Amino acid sequence: MTVSAVCRKVGITRQNYYARRKARQRRKVDAGLVVALVIEERKVQPRLGARKLHFMLKGVLLKEDVRVGRDRFLEVLRQHELLLAPKPAEHPCTTNSHHCLPVFGNRIKGLEVCQPMKCGWET
Repeated sequence: MTVSAVCRKVGITRQNYYARRKARQRRKVDAGLVVALVIEERKVQPRLGARKLHFMLKGVLLKEDVRVGRDRFLEVLRQHELLLAPKPAEHPCTTNSHHCLPVFGNRIKGLEVCQPMKCGWET
């Protein structure tokens, strides 16, 4: 089957077919360069996040005439399983019980509420 026949069947021009093919090949090469650069940088800094990597590598990618946005960069890392999993928390830190402030006792514990308290600002 010829390219012209396939294009007629699908409803696109031959020019569009070749442009898309070239774009796909370029994306594959761009993804390979991004992966190589990320692996090199992760050798030095293994816990560096994707957004910071994108910012750091933006200059190198522009020199190589590779235009990769943040979302595409993240997509490439996800496809090649280069995204970092978040570190698991050892335990949730919700309360600081070891502070140097005074601790006051609970003065209303055991009190029975029978009516609302009167305040001086009520009229």
